[in-house]
Amino acid sequence: MLRASLVGIVLACSSTAFVSAQLASCGDGDRAPSVLEFLLGNRFGSASLHAADSDSRAALACDTANYCVATPNSTGFGCSIGATGSTSIATNDFTLVVSHAPALKAGLFWYGPQSGQTPFGDGVACIGGTFFRMNPTVTTDANGDASRHIDFVTDQLPASILPGSTWHFQFWYRDPQAGGAGFNLSDGLRADFCP
Repeated sequence: MLRASLVGIVLACSSTAFVSAQLASCGDGDRAPSVLEFLLGNRFGSASLHAADSDSRAALACDTANYCVATPNSTGFGCSIGATGSTSIATNDFTLVVSHAPALKAGLFWYGPQSGQTPFGDGVACIGGTFFRMNPTVTTDANGDASRHIDFVTDQLPASILPGSTWHFQFWYRDPQAGGAGFNLSDGLRADFCP
């Protein structure tokens, strides 16, 4: 009941000074917690919610957005990443999808808590800092498309995707016909997860 009241207060309050003052009183010593840590009492642990710190309001939006760049591959296009389903953990129907990759090539989805934009292989790594592989690898179909459903209940992910967290996703794929490094990457996808 108290947490529900706090959600209403924080969401209804347009003064960031009010929210900042309330959050500062609950910090863990090295930083103020995010709005969600404040509301939920940081019961999920620091690794899962610190990603939401950059914009706590975005974490409440439960949406996705593309960012970064995809460089052209051997098809002449850049590989594009997206998602179907919802970012709601309870709904459990979030699926990553890619298009415009080379046909019938091995690839791997990976994710991390930070965005980036660093040259890597024949493309750009759109995930900065720590990143995690989403095994197993997948193979693109005859059209250069691939997908990976993330089951929040049964998948053994190396870093938990929890309500209130923001994660950045990308697809790495082999592309020997392009020359160069022989691999490329999609653009990036930011996803804000909610209950």
